[in-house]
Amino acid sequence: MKRGLLALLVVTLSFGCVTRSAGGDDDDDATIDPGGGGGGGGGGGGGDGGAVPSELVGQWYAGRGGTSVPYDPVSGGWGMPNGQGLVYLIESDGSYTKAFQSYNSNGGCTNGFTAFEYGRLRMDDAMLTTHPTSGHMVYSDTCVPSLDSDDPLDELQDETFTWELRVDEFSRTVLWLQRTDGAESTFQPL
Repeated sequence: MKRGLLALLVVTLSFGCVTRSAGGDDDDDATIDPGGGGGGGGGGGGGDGGAVPSELVGQWYAGRGGTSVPYDPVSGGWGMPNGQGLVYLIESDGSYTKAFQSYNSNGGCTNGFTAFEYGRLRMDDAMLTTHPTSGHMVYSDTCVPSLDSDDPLDELQDETFTWELRVDEFSRTVLWLQRTDGAESTFQPL
């Protein structure tokens, strides 16, 4: 029961917590023309997970709330934030790791989950498709440790995005992704 509920939460929240629908009024994200047809995101390559454009290689983060940096690229460790965050780690060989965290602290207790997805990217001009090959979800509750778990995710699905590198109001290069259902998000480099 718990595993099924957590899997449903990941599917529901994995992109939705840090996204908005095209045409939304969230001032934190860049405005786009939803009829613009994609984006200028840069070169092809990639095929079935081959080399990705060098400007995409790295760690990208989007989140809300009081999140700490959930991934430390120096140690390779994952933190436990208070809030929600989504990280993509994109490698030059086309492999990727996606990690979504949602944690809440209240009354001295912290509970929530981190869902990990591992796979390959396929690139086609301004389109990027994630093809997950494995994943797992870690649930943690500091006040009720008997609920802690680490379960495999077995209902993983490909996702296709239009992507574009943009410059934000702080002159930083950010990664904008729009999923085929219209949900979009802007990722900061870590």
